[in-house]
Amino acid sequence: LKFIKVIMSKKIKFGICAHYPNIHDIVKIGILTEKYGLDSFWIPDHLTDLLPEGDKVDIWTTFATIGVQTNKIMFSPSVTDTQRIHPARTANIVATLDDLTNGRAALGIGAGEVMNTTPYGIEFGSVEERVTKLEEAIKVIKLLWESTRDNRVNFSGKYFSLNNAVLDQKPIQKPAPPIYVGVMGTSRTLKIVGELGDGWIPWTNSVESYGKRAKIIEESAKKVNRNMDSIDMANMIHIAITDDEKFQREIINMMKTEILITNHPNVLRKMGFDPKPPEGFDYTYQRVLGNMDIVTKAVEVAKDMPDEIVEKYTIIGNVDKVIERIENFIKVGANHIIIRDIIGQNINASVKSAEDTLQILNKQVIYINRLLIFNHIGVSYG
Repeated sequence: LKFIKVIMSKKIKFGICAHYPNIHDIVKIGILTEKYGLDSFWIPDHLTDLLPEGDKVDIWTTFATIGVQTNKIMFSPSVTDTQRIHPARTANIVATLDDLTNGRAALGIGAGEVMNTTPYGIEFGSVEERVTKLEEAIKVIKLLWESTRDNRVNFSGKYFSLNNAVLDQKPIQKPAPPIYVGVMGTSRTLKIVGELGDGWIPWTNSVESYGKRAKIIEESAKKVNRNMDSIDMANMIHIAITDDEKFQREIINMMKTEILITNHPNVLRKMGFDPKPPEGFDYTYQRVLGNMDIVTKAVEVAKDMPDEIVEKYTIIGNVDKVIERIENFIKVGANHIIIRDIIGQNINASVKSAEDTLQILNKQVIYINRLLIFNHIGVSYG
């Protein structure tokens, strides 16, 4: 009932990010995501990831498999990048998936990571290079989705170019599938969201950091005369729903390594924790390699992290706590909550456990949001 205090101008959507490595179980979880009334399904686009998780599936064939067995949920990578696939190819893939699923594809795209490029002989590039590539790629993809045989498109960038180009495969959605920009916190990358993105898909945010970053997006949108209502403000949150206080403590300790790696050391220092990694080790997620040596050292460094930092970046507790914390993110601008299920997918790693989480979300979290809130304040939900 705590959601009733929030006056919302947008409908609140819910999604699941699948990070379970078994592709057959991912397909099952995707189908269950629609069964239990969620709005979107996301999969990381990786060749590898930090052990023991090891994201590995090809997202596009997986989405297609789920798509022909569902009718409503939206599909998006969380996220793909501009390093491994030319944006023209990305545009074609997403348009094909959109056609196959009758208008349910989206494109989550970011600047990439070392683990998915360098080991395979692909140049990672500087921050400036990768961010420029991201910005250019979004422009190229949008142009190609607009192109026709009679209206070919051109683009001249530093990294990508189009010369009288046309994409014959058309998406179903009009004007085009939404593009979610997967960036964390620099002013320049957040400006790309405000200027070009149809959505924002960050990860590992506190309520405070999400609010500050949302304001930067809003300011950049205003400068190009864009309304924030046109930008879907998603937020990916690690959630563990449990009443067991001992189990909660165990999960907090387990999540310290994740928080260490997905936050820049300077961010953690400002919060009172200095990681002090061993010489030669960079724990920044975009630059970390997915090998066990890195994970072992990260676990050792993270063990001294204060519990309060983990609690800022995750939601670990009973249903009331989950509702309250989601409400806080909504207050600072989020309207699309993407859940990473710690218990169902990380700890238990079973479809049954993941379904248990989906049932709780459906009956106790989403139900309250959709029925009680929207009926109470008179906001329609489509």
